[in-house]
Amino acid sequence: MSDSTHNTTNPLIDLLEDQLEGMGRAQKAVAEYLLASPSEAVGLSLEELAKETNTSRTTVLRFCRELGLSGYKELQQLLMQTMLRGVPLSDGDPILQWSFIAANEAVSETLSLLDMTEFSRAVECLAKARFIVWYGLGDSATLAQSGQHKCWVMGMDAKSFIEPSSFVTSRMAVGNGDVLVVISQSGEGDYIVKPVEMALLHKVPVIAIVSNKLSWLASHATVTLYSATRKVFHEYGLITVRAGQEAVMNSLILKVAQKRGIPFDWRPQAGKGEWPKRDLE
Repeated sequence: MSDSTHNTTNPLIDLLEDQLEGMGRAQKAVAEYLLASPSEAVGLSLEELAKETNTSRTTVLRFCRELGLSGYKELQQLLMQTMLRGVPLSDGDPILQWSFIAANEAVSETLSLLDMTEFSRAVECLAKARFIVWYGLGDSATLAQSGQHKCWVMGMDAKSFIEPSSFVTSRMAVGNGDVLVVISQSGEGDYIVKPVEMALLHKVPVIAIVSNKLSWLASHATVTLYSATRKVFHEYGLITVRAGQEAVMNSLILKVAQKRGIPFDWRPQAGKGEWPKRDLE
């Protein structure tokens, strides 16, 4: 018996293959591109997909409608699910299988929760920031430090705080022109409240990446981006799967870099763009 299997059932791929022969030339070009390169297509804007397939916005939108979709956003969501369904799953180890499925489900659910209006507000805010200040505690601390590092790689000024006392006592924590990004699963607790209140007092915008929609953080942040997580329970605490929050963080950083005109290539196999000229040694 093979030690792995693939979850290949995929309504979008099946639909495209079933309808391919009956499509016109332009729409067939779109379908063939999606079937051949779903990992590239999932990140393209409507205009970029039209350009890649030598068609037009109108053709792509008509293509979506004829597939029974509400629009381009739903097509992107189905493409993301296509990528997740292709993940190999372990036959022999339920813990291994759960871990990978949980991470994939967290990403997929986060995408469905993401409010693009709020996301765009966050990008606009961060694009103008003097410093992007990342804050998190526990598991979230790792993401906060990762956010700082990735901003640095892209040549953007950033700093991170991973415990409340250093944030609250630091005169340089946040200041005029900064933006505070708070990452939290629960969105509750004094370790969240005090830094956020301090930032808002200094008129520093607060962007929350949070899982609990009813939390204090969700209701007090300037911009709130919801994310799904998965949990393992233990008598001394939780182990949380933060793949969805990391996806939101990465998306913010890349969109802000794009907004600032920083060159990078998120599809290196296509040979497009270039990495920032920076010494990473």
